[in-house]
Amino acid sequence: RKYIVSDIEIAAFANAAKVVSFELGGGLFREVSWQSWTIAHSKPLIIFMNWAYVLTFGPIIGVTALIIYFKDRPKYLHYRNVLMVSFIIALIGFAVFPLSPPRFLPEYGFVDTIRNLGPAWWIGHSWYGSRDTAVYFNVFAAMPSLHFGWTVLFGIIFLSMGPRLIKLCGVIYPTMTFFAIVLTGNHYIVDAIGGAAVAVSSILLYALLLRLRFRGPEYLATAGDYRRKLAGQFNNSAASGSTRGVLARVNSIMRLKVYRVGREME
Repeated sequence: RKYIVSDIEIAAFANAAKVVSFELGGGLFREVSWQSWTIAHSKPLIIFMNWAYVLTFGPIIGVTALIIYFKDRPKYLHYRNVLMVSFIIALIGFAVFPLSPPRFLPEYGFVDTIRNLGPAWWIGHSWYGSRDTAVYFNVFAAMPSLHFGWTVLFGIIFLSMGPRLIKLCGVIYPTMTFFAIVLTGNHYIVDAIGGAAVAVSSILLYALLLRLRFRGPEYLATAGDYRRKLAGQFNNSAASGSTRGVLARVNSIMRLKVYRVGREME
């Protein structure tokens, strides 16, 4: 990333000012008012959101991936690849547009609720909430929010599964995550929008890649089947009569069949 942005911290805070300005202009700057109201009127809810932010993301994704791996291997492989596509897209976003999370901007009224309200064992980690940790990992990887984008992906997976309770989780889990990342001061609303866009575009992009990957080989394999079939017809006919006539017939049929295959693949 240093080859794209010379000073990532300066760029991240400059981009944060741009995001706040953009949200103000678009009527999306609701994070501070939501956060202030929740802290003032429903502190247990903000503490619940803190715990949800810290504890739900990794375990839910990990357990769900294991269950799908053993129950439906093709679905697991498909969404594993979609996840990797989304990760690559997000890495490009992190490198091109480093962004300071809201919790680093108290001048705008944001509060780091996890640092202020717990969980205490999480606050005890010296790396949480410190800008100095940018040396070890990217604390300015806020846009797009993979925390939200991947829960959208898993919400889509839940919605595609059979039991009604699981489908309900496909709606509740992304909704809870959205409010968790915003109310804790870890993401802006536009980060969540960006994460959802990455999730959806990854599904569409991977579907396109699959289509491009199998279009050529499938066409060639089908044409090859016709070629082998016609070669057998040629051998049978040649044994009984006019070789020149058989060759002409085979060539014309071959061209017709391959043309039809090509039309069917379009």
